[in-house]
Amino acid sequence: MTIDRLGAHFRRWGTEAQWIPADYTAGETGSVIIDAPEQDVLGGTVKSTEYSVTYRATHFVGMARGDELHIEGACYLVRDVNALDDGQIVRATLSKQD
Repeated sequence: MTIDRLGAHFRRWGTEAQWIPADYTAGETGSVIIDAPEQDVLGGTVKSTEYSVTYRATHFVGMARGDELHIEGACYLVRDVNALDDGQIVRATLSKQD
């Protein structure tokens, strides 16, 4: 028996997200971990918030710049998508839409 530790991590800490591709083809719903860290920019005079999500590489296959993610009632535009470490986890940077 194999233990899906990665899946357990996303089931415990993740939140549901709906992916909507820019060409409006069929997207999917899956679990993501959203992060919105505050960062000092311009010598500490301004705080910038860059949103990002991490998710399993088996979900949202083909997600690309310009696609949308809907998370907890908010809409985010995908800016960049990159595989992390061994490629089992992917990080997408996002811009929050108003």
